[in-house]
Amino acid sequence: MEVILGTKNKGKLKEFLKLLENLKEINLKIFPLPENIKDAREEGNSFLENAYLKAKAYFEILKKSILSDDSGLEVYIPEFKMSSYYLPGIYSSRFFEFVKENLSLFLGKFSLNEKEFINFLSSIENMDKDKRNIKVLLKLLESKYKEDLKKLKIKAAFVSYLCLYRNENFFIFSRGKVEGRIYFEERGERGFGYDPIFFYEDFQKTFAEISLEEKNKISHRGKAFLNLINNLKEVKHELER
Repeated sequence: MEVILGTKNKGKLKEFLKLLENLKEINLKIFPLPENIKDAREEGNSFLENAYLKAKAYFEILKKSILSDDSGLEVYIPEFKMSSYYLPGIYSSRFFEFVKENLSLFLGKFSLNEKEFINFLSSIENMDKDKRNIKVLLKLLESKYKEDLKKLKIKAAFVSYLCLYRNENFFIFSRGKVEGRIYFEERGERGFGYDPIFFYEDFQKTFAEISLEEKNKISHRGKAFLNLINNLKEVKHELER
């Protein structure tokens, strides 16, 4: 079966292609999303809902099987608790923008000086998207949890939901999660997103310090993909149509 990966994130594409290299027992080929396709809007209230909405949107345009992923970082502090998840959560890829749009909320929760925080946001506005997301997350944590941050006491997890959408009557979900801690500064040159500050205790390294092969064995996306493959094996007859 041929599927199109419903994302323009090159880091995600690289991870999925690497994951697929070690799965010879199932006939699955992954192709990138065409460059001329606009990003699907993420309007859901959960990772699962966003994964489904993105897959369905790309399917309606391309009329081909779509594999979509919605994933992100959850940081387990009381100020980040939302109704069904923790921040950055579904806003992980645009956390900087989310904080700017909800400035009064964060000023109140973290007792921040408004002028100083606005100046800080302005100072990082032109940085790479991943970099400014990390900067604003660490800034918030340092304002209230500086000692816990230095002692690696702030728990976090990467969460991934996948949706394989073949048509309106056939779609499959899977989930993966990996737990870790937030590191107080960026470490490592590999990976993308929040990898430089996601500390994996078993390895005593951040995700940005380990190889892609190592990461795929333990990561949220690796686990979700393996779960998806196992689900596909159970409906193999559908894949042969």
